[in-house]
Amino acid sequence: MGVAYIEGVHECGEGRVATVAKHLPGHGRSTRAIETEEIPLVDKTLEELAQVDLAPFGAVSQGQPGQPGVTDSIMTSHLRYSPQVPGCDSETPVTFSLPCMRTFLGLQDFAAWREADGLIVVDDLGVGAVKKYAEGRFGAYQQPDVVKDALMAENDLLLLIQPGQLEDLPRTVDHLVRLYKEDPTVQRRIDDAVHRILALKHRLYGSLEPTNVTRAPEYEGIVGGTDSMMTVDSLATKSLTFIKPDSLEEFQRSIPVPRPGERILFIECWDDPTCSAPKPADKDNYPPTWPRKTLENLARKMFSSRVPEMQTIGFSQLGAVLKGNGDDGVRSLVEEANWLVFAFLELDPGSERFPRFPDSEVVKDFLGEGPARVGLDLRGKKVVLFAYNSPYHLDVTELSNVNLFIALYSKTEPSLKASLKALFQDQTIFRDAGNGRLPIDYIEARYDLSEQVMPDPTQDVQLVTDPEQPMVGQEFTVRLAQPLLARNGHRVSNGTTVDFTFRLPDGSAEGKPAFTADGIAVASFTSSQPGDVLVTIVSEGVELVSSQPIAVQGEAAEAGPAAAAADGGGGGFPLLLVISLAGGVPLAAVVAVFLYLGWRSRYGDKATFSVGERAERPLTGGLVTILFTDMESSTALTQRLGDAKA
Repeated sequence: MGVAYIEGVHECGEGRVATVAKHLPGHGRSTRAIETEEIPLVDKTLEELAQVDLAPFGAVSQGQPGQPGVTDSIMTSHLRYSPQVPGCDSETPVTFSLPCMRTFLGLQDFAAWREADGLIVVDDLGVGAVKKYAEGRFGAYQQPDVVKDALMAENDLLLLIQPGQLEDLPRTVDHLVRLYKEDPTVQRRIDDAVHRILALKHRLYGSLEPTNVTRAPEYEGIVGGTDSMMTVDSLATKSLTFIKPDSLEEFQRSIPVPRPGERILFIECWDDPTCSAPKPADKDNYPPTWPRKTLENLARKMFSSRVPEMQTIGFSQLGAVLKGNGDDGVRSLVEEANWLVFAFLELDPGSERFPRFPDSEVVKDFLGEGPARVGLDLRGKKVVLFAYNSPYHLDVTELSNVNLFIALYSKTEPSLKASLKALFQDQTIFRDAGNGRLPIDYIEARYDLSEQVMPDPTQDVQLVTDPEQPMVGQEFTVRLAQPLLARNGHRVSNGTTVDFTFRLPDGSAEGKPAFTADGIAVASFTSSQPGDVLVTIVSEGVELVSSQPIAVQGEAAEAGPAAAAADGGGGGFPLLLVISLAGGVPLAAVVAVFLYLGWRSRYGDKATFSVGERAERPLTGGLVTILFTDMESSTALTQRLGDAKA
């Protein structure tokens, strides 16, 4: 998926958009987020990391930066790794450890990519894990020291994005300039980093002329314009994914439309400091993703003629009710609502020691035991969950208490609009939606990706044969007339194995393996018998039968001693190729004959053939190539081989 995504960015960005694969070596095994005032530790061997964590990074680093499917840059992580990884020490994040970094970048998957000017981008140098590292190394966080350590660990592009870091930037630059002048090692490292950054810019723009690296005039008035916004709106609707119910058809059958007189209560997370970023410590300067009542106001604007009564509360307000100390007015809104619509971003409560967003757990508590604990009666209510970020947080019990669960993958306005179109069942939903697919398994929802991408056994397989009516002994090709589809309705992935089995009129069969490209697989075959040849296709364990047999033309060869011998267990003697040039042109004929071991087993090593009296050679189970320079010997060989075949 990473390779496909990068291919899409490079193609659709016309080579002018760079990609960053993050966060090497992977956050998957870390025990806590890097934003906390603690450095996460990963206690795994390099071999264990290579099997899972490093695999996607290796997949997008097979080649030179910028090539199709090859990332332009990689972002590192502020994680510590145990000495089980050579060069790492359990104390220093890989971001600041040159030997640890070189262990990973020196692996076969990354060495050639790095040598070809692959760019390394460091993650945010102002997060809690970095501050913890700085306190241990320098006694306090000092931006110039942290930036220098990250640079010397072979990070090329350094991110300073926290509030207040801009003020320290002149001091940091002065520090690096001084080191550049005084220390040849720092000078070489800065020169290398600048070279890589300029190489990327040159690859993107062709040159470093200002007119090439500023906004292209041909896009003036297009990006952000009416047409582009319509495209984004369409993409948001098409990517909308039904998790429960799990299809557009079931959604139409089982979910009603909110009626006039019913009450909708939106329960939002993004305007709540205890539910979404930034951390509660920053709540005095809290910039919400969207202001309170965003969904409610959008609904009034989009469906002004048929909206029922609507109200909005935050996750923390509902959380207080579930804890038994909430506002009575909020409790009444919950009890009186016919529809409870959750705008869900992410589950990230943190821990007691490192609290993150504790009220992000409210939706799970509400769908679990929370209402029963405080005597809330939810009978007759419709519960809707819109996941604008990760949807993978509900267990079976919680999922059973949801009527409508939709993944949107984005919290931008087009995705908010798409979710409301689903809630009010706008006609564009039935026209454009229903094709979204979860990118990974959702076991609790009984959505198994590995099953969804298997070939669909119900599809009708049609073949294209070339030539349409092949002759006996003539090689022909068969290809799938339409792309092979998976159960999710999309083409199977490239490289999917397809085994063609050709069943001849006498019941014998021969297999030919192939692989898909854009859903299409092709195989070649030569039939030794006239009549209908039935083709069976087995792909990933799924058997598919072609609905039309292939009619092979011609007559069967007359039975003779050799045929009888073959029936008795001996091998055949197939003539595969005879090429002759005649008509005044000197003859140059090359005859390639595969001699099966069965022939040898019947006649032994002393079996011979001759052309006139010119040649005599043992028949072995190999490839015999004979060059003739006159028509007489070529004709004689053809006649003798024809006699032997008969």
